[in-house]
Parts: sequence; C-alpha cells; structure tokens
Amino acid sequence: MTQDDLRDNSEFETELNALRKRNAELEESVQRLKSSRDLTAVLFAISNAVATTRDIDELFAALHAILKKGINADNFFIALKDKANDRLVFPYFQDAHDDDYPIDNISDPAVDSLCLRVMRGGKPLFFMGRECLSQNLTVVGPLAEVWLGAPLITHNEVIGVMAVQDYKDPDAFTEQDVEFMTAVSEQASLAIERKMAEESMGEAREQALTAKDAMAAFMASVSHEIRTPLTSIIGFVKLLRKSMIQNIQPALVHDSYLTAKAGVMVSNLDIIAEEGDRLARLINDCLDLSRIESGKTSWHDVPMEPAKLAKRAVDCKQGFFMDKEDVHLVLDVKPDLPMVRVDPDKIQQVLVNLIDNGLKFTDKGSVTVSARCEDGLVEFRVADTGVGIPDDQLQRVFDKFHRASGTDTLRSAPMGTGLGLAICRNIVTHYGGTIWAESGPGKGATILFTLPAHPEADAAS
Repeated sequence: MTQDDLRDNSEFETELNALRKRNAELEESVQRLKSSRDLTAVLFAISNAVATTRDIDELFAALHAILKKGINADNFFIALKDKANDRLVFPYFQDAHDDDYPIDNISDPAVDSLCLRVMRGGKPLFFMGRECLSQNLTVVGPLAEVWLGAPLITHNEVIGVMAVQDYKDPDAFTEQDVEFMTAVSEQASLAIERKMAEESMGEAREQALTAKDAMAAFMASVSHEIRTPLTSIIGFVKLLRKSMIQNIQPALVHDSYLTAKAGVMVSNLDIIAEEGDRLARLINDCLDLSRIESGKTSWHDVPMEPAKLAKRAVDCKQGFFMDKEDVHLVLDVKPDLPMVRVDPDKIQQVLVNLIDNGLKFTDKGSVTVSARCEDGLVEFRVADTGVGIPDDQLQRVFDKFHRASGTDTLRSAPMGTGLGLAICRNIVTHYGGTIWAESGPGKGATILFTLPAHPEADAAS
C-alpha cells in the first residue's frame, strides 16, 4: 500500500468518525426533543386532571397513570405531611411488594427515612438499595434495588413526597428520570394543592348548608312555638278591647274620671295589639327569609303581565291609604310591557312590601307604582314623597334587620321588622334581577328592581 493510500485511509477514518459523532449528536438532540415533548404532554395532562377528577383520590390515581407514560412507575406512592399529628401519611400507595407505613414524630431529627430526607433537603433523592445498608438506614418492608423520590413543594414549603421504586433492576432509573420526576413533582404539587383547596371549600360549603338547614328547622320550630300562644294573646287582647268599648265604657259614661281611665286602658290595649301584630309579622318574615335562603321555598312561575302584577299589589293596599287622607297611592304602568315569568304571589309580596314602606314614611304626597322596559329588563319603581333615605344608608337598607328610619316611641306607627327589604332582595335575585334604592334626605325614596323580560311568553299567548 502506497503512502498516498495510507493518507487517503486516514482521512476517510477521520471523516467517518466525524460523521459518527455528528449522528450521535443528532440522535441525542432528537431524544432530548422527544423527551421534552413527552414531558410537556405529561405536565399538560396533570394540569387537566385537576379539572376532570372529582376528588383528591381520583387525582392521585390520575397522577399515577400519567406518570407511567414517562417513567417506570409500577411501584409508586404519594406521602403527605400531617402537621397536626406530626406524622407522614400515605394517601396513595401502589406497590407490588410493600405496604404503606405512616411515619410518626417526623419533627424529631432522630427519626430517619428516605421520604424524610427528601422533605428535609427539599431536593430529589436517587438512592440505591445497597446504600441503605451502608448508611445503617432503617428500612421497613422489602428493600428496593433503587428508589427515586421528589419533593412536593407549594409556597416554598415541602408538603410531601412522590416516589417510585424498583425491586429487581438497579438500573431501572437514570439521571434523566430524576429530571423528569423533578419537573413532574412541581406540577403535581400545584395540582394536589388546588384539589385539596377545592375539597376544603366543598366541605366548608356543606357545613354551611347543613348549618343553614339546621337554622331553618330551628326557626320553623321556634316560630311555631311562639306563634301559637301569640295568636291567643292577640285574640284575647282584641276581645278585651272590644268588651271595654262595648260594655265597660258605656257603664262609666257618668264618671269622667273612670271614663278617662278606661280610655287609657283601651289605648294601652291598642298598643299591645299593634306590637303583637308586629311580632307576628316578624315571625312570618323570619320564616319567609329562612325558607328562601335555605332553598325550601316553592316557586310557581307563570308568564305574567307587569301591569297586572302592579295592579294586584295596588288593589291590595288601596284601603290602607284611607287612614292617611294626605297620601295617595298612584298606579302608572303601561299595559304593553313584555311579560315576565315569575311567581305572582312572590312579586306581589315585593311590591306590597315596597308600598308599605312608602306609606310608612310619607306623611303627605303620594306613593307611585310604575314600570318600564329597557334592554330586555322590566324595571319596577315604587317612589314616595316622604322623608327619604340618607346617602350613607342606601346600600344598607337591604341588609337584614336594618331600618333606614324609625322611632322608639310605641305610640308611633308600627316599625317594620327590618326583614322586608332583605326578603325583597332575595326574591328579586332569585329571578336574576337587581334591586336598589335612590334617595336623599327630604327628597323621598325610590326603590327600583328589575326582572328579565320574556317576550317568548307574549308570542305564546
């Protein structure tokens, strides 16, 4: 072989080695790209699992299934810190050769385990089984050939560990698997935290609903126990008043002193009857509000014309305005408004309550009930020319037991229960409407509420 041939062979070998190196680099790049795509798919699947699982147990199972797509995870567990009991618990544990063993006294530095080493270090741990023996680490259950764990961290706090292990192959996991577990554990931590928060909120909601139901039952029971004797008391007071007027006062007509005393007694009986009626209204309002808030109220919705709803309420209250000659009840609703789909009794309850408020705080002028339609909403208005509502109370008048105005004198007009407007708000919001007040001191008050229009009901009729 000539010198030229040797030189050509050397150059060929050099080029061949360069080509092999380039191919290896390309294969490594392709593998990294594939691993990156696989990791992205796994992370997306974990994020999606939060929305598609019903509870934390389903989420753990979903995490296990997802993890298997990128790593040997036949033997997999999740351990979480139980702060209250100073222990490490295993809410999810799938292992062909071992069982879960809660670890107590985890705050004690003398207590040692692979999981605790991960938690205390806040970093992943890649551990060979033989290292456990060389480091005198206590092992509970069968000794795995290789163990890989990563911390679950939220808000810079380690809340637990997720780990995989293999009992046969010491080469089951690689450094690439360590990187994979680290990335997955970060996403899994967020998923577990969110699902646990959802469950906590769900439990709190269930407790609130249970408490609300218990309160509703309590209110119903107490109201019944109070209303029965109260009805008798009011009845006897009115009977006594009637007897005083019809039988006793005529017999005392010749004695001015006793006649005056009898008049005071009748006046006091009137106060007792009025306060008894107010207490009865308070009981009824409490029951109404309790039923609505607990979802126990029956709603009988039908298509209704706004004009008919307003007229029913005005007709119901017209007689009460006869005692106030200087206050008039006015109805101003056009008949061509689109229908609303509501329970007519509930909306009448709202309108009657608003009319009552207007009458109560108006000494001279009018209470006007009107309605109009705008942007698909039927807007009802009950406006009075009374004392008005201070600006700082406009938002509070719909709170339970709040009164925008009133007096402490028993001889004044009976004060409200402080629940009427709260009931109105609950009824209106049930139908997707809103209710608010517009006013100012000395300018009168206007209470407005909206209900969604249902033009299809007009077409059907």
